[in-house]
Amino acid sequence: MYVILDWVPNHTAWDHPWVTAHPEYYAKDSLGNITYEADWTDIALLDHTHSGTRAAMIAEMRYWVEELDIDGFRCDHAGHEIPLYFWEEATDAIDPIKDVFWLAEWDGARMHLEFDATYAWELLHLTEAVAKGHADADALDQWIRKDLHEYGRKPFRMNMITNHDENSWAGTITERYGEGQRAFATFMFTSYGIPLIYSGQEVGLNKRLRFFDKDTIDWSDPMKLQAFYQQLIALRANNPALWAGQYGAMPQRINADPQVFAIKREKDGNRVIAVMNFSDKPQQLHLTDAAVAGTHTDYFTGASHTLSMGEPLALEPWQYLVFINQ
Repeated sequence: MYVILDWVPNHTAWDHPWVTAHPEYYAKDSLGNITYEADWTDIALLDHTHSGTRAAMIAEMRYWVEELDIDGFRCDHAGHEIPLYFWEEATDAIDPIKDVFWLAEWDGARMHLEFDATYAWELLHLTEAVAKGHADADALDQWIRKDLHEYGRKPFRMNMITNHDENSWAGTITERYGEGQRAFATFMFTSYGIPLIYSGQEVGLNKRLRFFDKDTIDWSDPMKLQAFYQQLIALRANNPALWAGQYGAMPQRINADPQVFAIKREKDGNRVIAVMNFSDKPQQLHLTDAAVAGTHTDYFTGASHTLSMGEPLALEPWQYLVFINQ
């Protein structure tokens, strides 16, 4: 197990010692008072253009690496109000101590000048649109192509179907994906990037957690999802073709049906084929890649399915299939 801290460099609480000891670390309003960001009146906004702010922040980060031997930072709000040169200074200071993992809660190719991974926010919202019938599988394929064009292969793009913001403000996975949630989870684990599992997702969390107050998660797994997510985790861990960035295989679309997303990923003899019906109606898969034709065994159920250039494969609503060749 690796430990990655959620690091918040953008602001502090109003009772943080820096507010009185080092007010110069903070952003000021037109009257010279410490200010906050947008509508977040409960926080005091830091000013990273001040060299003292940056030095103090990096000293705090060094402590956690040197004294507690943590393995990385998930950097909150990493690109907003924070100049990239702060992250240059931070990585220059921290990386020689330990090769830590840097995850930016931000979407933008420039962040990969210093970060290992970024949030694929746009993909999250696109999958929500697909689930509601406002977009289709073709749009997902186009997004992956565009993202690879902009970011390249090496950056890790973290994808997800929920997180703390989405759960609290936009709705639960069940609210946003309905009966299709397993198909979209399979997409996240097989298609591209690195998948995020948010607290409770693996046991069917189906309530909006309170954002600012203590709340609870029912860990009894009422939706019987834990075994499914264990399968997904093992699938990705045991198949190098599904690994992220340069370590895995490029995703290649193998069909052209607008409601069905089917891909293959192949590397060093390991081939994974994933097929997802992203609609609440029966669909057909029309194969466009003769190289994957044949009879395959579904990873989840053990059932046999035939992929053929001549005969379409019938799919039930929201059905998902994974075939492995090692």
